[in-house]
Amino acid sequence: MYGTPQAVAAAVNQTRGLLGEYGIVTRQGVCHVRDMLPGLISDTDNKLSGIMRQLLNTMFELINSLELQIAEQDALLKTVVRENEACQRLMKIPGVSPKQRQSVDS
Repeated sequence: MYGTPQAVAAAVNQTRGLLGEYGIVTRQGVCHVRDMLPGLISDTDNKLSGIMRQLLNTMFELINSLELQIAEQDALLKTVVRENEACQRLMKIPGVSPKQRQSVDS
């Protein structure tokens, strides 16, 4: 799952599950988990093992990397749509996303 929203959701859910093993409950959503991880990793009073801290740091980096890949893919698709006349015509149709427009032209 290279840089897909499903991959991000899977990584976040895995992280929430790992935290649950230590009795740490987090809200659902990428932003909530991503925002709280640095504090949890650096907090020495929460009884996380060194290995768990390393694993959570790896998950934090994975989530950030996947989100960056998604942003790069979105920017690329927007460029393709902007430069392609057929895609520009499709943009005028309500409910058609840039991803759908680009795939129609391919």
